[in-house]
Amino acid sequence: MPWTAFLYSKKPFRDDLHYGDLVVFRSQGLEPIFKDGSLLTKFAAGLPGDKVEIRNDRAYVNGVYWDRLWGLTYLHEPPGSYDRSFVIKDDEILTLSVNAGSYDGRYWGPLKKDRIVGYAKAIF
Repeated sequence: MPWTAFLYSKKPFRDDLHYGDLVVFRSQGLEPIFKDGSLLTKFAAGLPGDKVEIRNDRAYVNGVYWDRLWGLTYLHEPPGSYDRSFVIKDDEILTLSVNAGSYDGRYWGPLKKDRIVGYAKAIF
């Protein structure tokens, strides 16, 4: 994220989630990049029904280009390793970051809504 400080509000998932909302969730199964239980903050970039496509190491949500998968070298993965497409299910969202090289839903896919533990607001 381009910010260094956030206000964190501990609340369960809410049905009025919008694109661009900052969601807070605990990491699970993302080691060694993130230790299980670490709090992560990412943008809600894909909502139920949205089509996500990773093609030629580029991520698209509903046909709109998001960014490249800059972390392939760091992850020691060859080009095309994460290429796939899927539709986000009713109990999921896709969380992404705007930072190049961010480890986010481009790599691990959608997040179950019940994993959201709160919301954040960037303060600087």
